[in-house]
Amino acid sequence: MTVFIPSVHDVEASIDVLTDVTELSDSLDVDRALAFRDAAAKVLEAARKCVGALDDQLVQVLEAPTTRGDFIYEVKPKADKIRFDHAKIAAGVIDAVQADVFDPETGELTAGVREIAEKVTDAMRAIYVNDSMEAKVGGLKSYGIERDAVRSVEWAGKRVKVTPVAVAERQT
Repeated sequence: MTVFIPSVHDVEASIDVLTDVTELSDSLDVDRALAFRDAAAKVLEAARKCVGALDDQLVQVLEAPTTRGDFIYEVKPKADKIRFDHAKIAAGVIDAVQADVFDPETGELTAGVREIAEKVTDAMRAIYVNDSMEAKVGGLKSYGIERDAVRSVEWAGKRVKVTPVAVAERQT
C-alpha cells in the first residue's frame, strides 16, 4: 500500500485553484456559487486546523527565530489573561461614595438616598458599562427591569448566514 505524503507544492497548488474559482465567481449561477462557497469554506476550516497544528508543533521544536520568505517565525509567550478582583473594586467604589456623601469634619450625611444611588450608578457605569455591551438579564431582573425595555436593536447590514443542513432541519 502506497502512503501519500503531501509536499509543500501540493498545498500551494490549492491557492491556484482558489484563485481560479475567485476569477470565475462573478459568472456562476446560484447552485455553482453555493457549491464552490461550501467547498471553499471547508478548505478554510481545514487550513485553520492545519495552521493550528503546525503552530503547536513549532512551539515544541522552534528553538530560535527563523525567517522564511517575508515572515519571521518565533515562539513568544501568550498574552497574560487579566482578571479583576470585583470585591476590591466594590470596596473602592463604596469608599469613594462614602467620602463624597459624608462631611469629613462632622461625619454627617450630606446627600440624599437618590443622590447616593446616582453616585453608585455612575461609578458602576464608569467601571463596567459601555454602549455596545449586553446587560446581564439576571441582574436586570433582580432590579425589576425588563431587558426589552432597556435595549434597542440597530440595523447592522446584511451577511450570508451559513447553517449546517442538520441544524436547519432541527429548527423547522
